[in-house]
Amino acid sequence: MGFFANPRRVTDRWGLLAGGVAAFAIAFAASGLRIAGQSSPAPTKPRAAVDFARDIAPIFQKSCLPCHSGEKPQGGLRLDTEAQILKGGQSGKAIIPGDSAKSQLVKRLIGEGEETRMPMGANPLLAAQIKLIRAWIDQDALAVAESAPPAQITPVASHLEPSSSGLFAGRIRPILAARCYTCHGPDVQQNGLRLDSVAAILKGSDNGRVVMPSDSGKSPLVRRLIALDRPQMPYGAPPLSAEEVELIRKWIDQGANGPDSSAPVVATAPLKHWAYIRPVRPEVPEVKNPGWCRNPIDNFVLARL
Repeated sequence: MGFFANPRRVTDRWGLLAGGVAAFAIAFAASGLRIAGQSSPAPTKPRAAVDFARDIAPIFQKSCLPCHSGEKPQGGLRLDTEAQILKGGQSGKAIIPGDSAKSQLVKRLIGEGEETRMPMGANPLLAAQIKLIRAWIDQDALAVAESAPPAQITPVASHLEPSSSGLFAGRIRPILAARCYTCHGPDVQQNGLRLDSVAAILKGSDNGRVVMPSDSGKSPLVRRLIALDRPQMPYGAPPLSAEEVELIRKWIDQGANGPDSSAPVVATAPLKHWAYIRPVRPEVPEVKNPGWCRNPIDNFVLARL
């Protein structure tokens, strides 16, 4: 009876209880609104597709078209339109739409396998450029390339610096033809090494690469020419002059670039090292005072005095 003895106390307690229930309901509702907001993230913008004309063509134009465009592309592979890329070259398909990992184009760009890395004789593509090319292949949007109007790329003459253009064809190739073709030319390739074209030089020998583009100091070809590695080359012949070695080093340090040339080189008689030349006895020179000479060697010495 004590509890009901004071009506005012009863009213106060019921008011506190009702207020607590209302506060709990408001807090629960606010929590639910926060959870709902978290479970419904804002929609993200769809990822833009890689476009050949906008994203890929500029890369090929700068690094690949000097060799893979026009009427006579190297390896029969043209990279100036999507349709030509899908067509492939003499070695087969260059790309497999939807699978960049198995595409020969990507393998050559990253230097996977035994074939020469591309672009041949130039700096490799940047990682971001290769990633973009792979995304273009993997998105498998090339099936419409043959029916869609081709995205033409304006051919460029060369990716070489003007200062190095023509260096190999005009000055390096004649040196190699005169001094190296006897053992490493089109007819004979000792140790599997040919030095009659840029492609053959960059391919190397049975023992590996002989030229490291942009680094003549680590190129086995240069090390053999200056006798840092033995035997010195050309084998059994006089060494190259300092000017000739410096010219070859300059060509390598500039990237071992082309353009190449198939024009015939004027044949020259191969030089022989003095040790391989049969000695011939010379005539003993006459001197004014033969009394000073005790043997023929004195005649030669006195004749020069």
